[in-house]
Amino acid sequence: MADVFVSYAHRNLRRVKPISKGLTDAGLSVWWDDHLRAGDDFAMVIERELDAARCAVVVWSEVARNSLWVRAEATEALDAGKLVQVRVDGVKPPLPFTIVQLHDLTHWNGGRGDQPWPHVESAAGAFARSGAPPP
Repeated sequence: MADVFVSYAHRNLRRVKPISKGLTDAGLSVWWDDHLRAGDDFAMVIERELDAARCAVVVWSEVARNSLWVRAEATEALDAGKLVQVRVDGVKPPLPFTIVQLHDLTHWNGGRGDQPWPHVESAAGAFARSGAPPP
């Protein structure tokens, strides 16, 4: 079981790698679909890992906003009370995700001290430690 499940659209892989690395560098275990292997039942593995993770970081982008998979994973995370949202291209998330805090990583250059990364790291870490969002 990973601390953090990362949901994203594949076309954003270049933007997601530093997010996953930042979470790992913060001492969190991360699961994202690069862990899938040939022969895996992708839907079953994704559902199991999302359910088991203490936090889900959803990476919104124009492509992700239009992805049924990302929306489904975000909905599961929202319903489970373990959603942390970021965006990487300034897109507005779809409803109902507009009512949940969103961290804008559009101009983030990958540094752990660069804003707003410390807030993302703090939120994911709080979920991972206690299963609850930070106060």
